[in-house]
Amino acid sequence: MTKIEKIMRRDVVGVSADDAIVTARRLMVDLGLSGYTVVDVNGSLIGIVTEGDLIGRLIPRRKPRWWDLLFRDREALAREYRKAIGTTVADVMTSSPISIEPDASIGAAAALINSHDIDVLPVVEAGLLVGLVTRTALINEVAWASETSEPGAAADDQLVQEMHERMEDEPWLSGRAVHARAHLGVLELQGLVDSQAERAALLAMARAIPRCIGVEDHLLARREVLRRS
Repeated sequence: MTKIEKIMRRDVVGVSADDAIVTARRLMVDLGLSGYTVVDVNGSLIGIVTEGDLIGRLIPRRKPRWWDLLFRDREALAREYRKAIGTTVADVMTSSPISIEPDASIGAAAALINSHDIDVLPVVEAGLLVGLVTRTALINEVAWASETSEPGAAADDQLVQEMHERMEDEPWLSGRAVHARAHLGVLELQGLVDSQAERAALLAMARAIPRCIGVEDHLLARREVLRRS
């Protein structure tokens, strides 16, 4: 699988926590990024500034009400105040952001970006910032891999084996009444499933197998069969 170092941006050097917020904003605009890294004097990653951090500053600040002081953490209120009126990168950045190493797979990066709902992921090696991976870069890599794959290159029996292995890994399958066979890269699915949702998921599973060029659907939903009988 493709490594992060192949698709990461290397033109990201990071700003200092003492830099003005406008410095980070200009770099984000110039480089077309939705976030920018913050490093210390040694080049170690210490934070990240995102579009969300900057957009939040546009929202008019509401003075805390008396119940805020009773039910909310005063430290949290202090941090919100600093973020709203601060002038330096340190005032608005997210400290200790998640990161990934350059020899990690794009799958690992995709999992982090998806689970943390972020658009940019710093790449760190030996504690030092070496690059940045974006959600867009991951999407482009997936699209490129799909376009350059050779239809029918994988043997049909390998497609069938991969489909069965994927089905075995999924606990939501209602049973093992689904069978797959392949011809010239086209997977054919036959059998009985519990619902239309399960049917759709199996078809998506088949289409997601690398070098599967098509899927023939011969699945029957048990509930539909019972309804017709």
